Amino acid sequence: MGSPQREWITNLPAGTIFRSGEVPGRSRAAVRTFLSRAAADDTDQALCARIGRDLYWRPTHDPETGRPQAVPPQDALRKVLGPGFGPAGHTAGITAKWLTHSNEPHVQIAAVGNPPAVRPMPRYVIRRRSNTLRKNLNPTEVAYLEAIRFFDECAEVRWDEALRITATNAEHRDRVRPAALREAAGGERLKNVALLRTRIGELCDVIEGTAVPPARDAQPEDWPGRPAVLEAAHLPQLMSTGRPGRGQSVPISQFINDWAHWADNREAMSVREPSGPNRLHLVWVAATVHALCDRDSVPVPAWVWKHRWHEDVLIYGFRPVKDRDRAEAAPACPYHRVWFNPSHIMNYRVHGFWTPPAL
Repeated sequence: MGSPQREWITNLPAGTIFRSGEVPGRSRAAVRTFLSRAAADDTDQALCARIGRDLYWRPTHDPETGRPQAVPPQDALRKVLGPGFGPAGHTAGITAKWLTHSNEPHVQIAAVGNPPAVRPMPRYVIRRRSNTLRKNLNPTEVAYLEAIRFFDECAEVRWDEALRITATNAEHRDRVRPAALREAAGGERLKNVALLRTRIGELCDVIEGTAVPPARDAQPEDWPGRPAVLEAAHLPQLMSTGRPGRGQSVPISQFINDWAHWADNREAMSVREPSGPNRLHLVWVAATVHALCDRDSVPVPAWVWKHRWHEDVLIYGFRPVKDRDRAEAAPACPYHRVWFNPSHIMNYRVHGFWTPPAL
C-alpha cells in the first residue's frame, strides 16, 4: 500500500506549489521526513522539489526533452506572500526601466503584512509593507509604487525622464490600472507622502494618455555630429544612446582618449557643465573629469562637486563594490561614490599600461 503523501502529491497537477502543512500523513514528522527524501531525488523523475523554506513544487517537464522545468518565481512568491506583492529596491527600478544598474546581492520583494519568511527562496528578500490597499495591485503596479516611493534609490534618471520612459512602455501601460494605483497610494504612510501621491498622479495621467511628459532639454548647439574634440558637456547625450552597461561608457572612453591627445585643450574640454536626464551618467562624467584633472594638474571645474551618488557603484559592471575596488581606486572615487582604478583614465598609447598594486 502506497503512502498517503505519495498518492496526494502524485495527484497534484504539474506546476503546483505546496507547503508541508497541506500534505496528509500520520504525523507532521512523517510528512517532513517523506518530503525531505522525495526532494533529495535529483533525477528527472523526482516526485517533488524543494524550492524554498517549507516550500515544494510538483515539477513540470519539457514536452520535448522530458526534463524538469524551472519554477516560475512569481508563482512561488504568490504562494508564500498572497496578493499585493511586487518588486522593491533596485528590482523595482529595473522593472520600471528607470534603472540600468544593480549592486544588490538579492532580489527585493515588497509584501503586505507579516509573511511567514523574510527569505522564502534563495536570493529573494521580503520587505514588509503595512498598506493593505496594496492587496488590490498586481506585481507591475507594486513595482511602480515602490520605485516612486524610493525614487532616489530606485531610479538613475530624473523624474521627467522617468515619465518619458513610461510613456513609451506600451507593455506596462496595459498592465497598470491607474485607478487602483491611485487608490493604493492613498494608503501609503511616509514622510514625503504628498510628493509620492503627486508623482503617482502624474504617472497615471501619462499612462491614461491625459497628459504628455515634459519635452527633453535642448541638446548642445554643436550637434548633430561628433565634434573634433569631445567635451564633458557632450557626453550625456552620447551616453543616452548606448546600450545599458558597457555601451554607455564608450563615450567616456572617447573623451579620455581626446584628453590624452589634446593636452592644450583640457581645461576647455572640462569647463562646460554637462546636463541630461540620467543622474548616474552625470556622476560618472564628474568622477572621470575629477580624476583626470587631479592627475594632470588641471583646475577641477566647480560643477564637478555637485554630482555624488547615494551608494557605491562601479563605473563598469553590476556587482557590489569590494574592498579591492576601493584599495585600487583613483583618489577622486570616494567623493563621488563611483569606483574605478586608474586604468580607466589612461590611454595606453600615451601613458603605457597600468600595473595594479600588489596586495
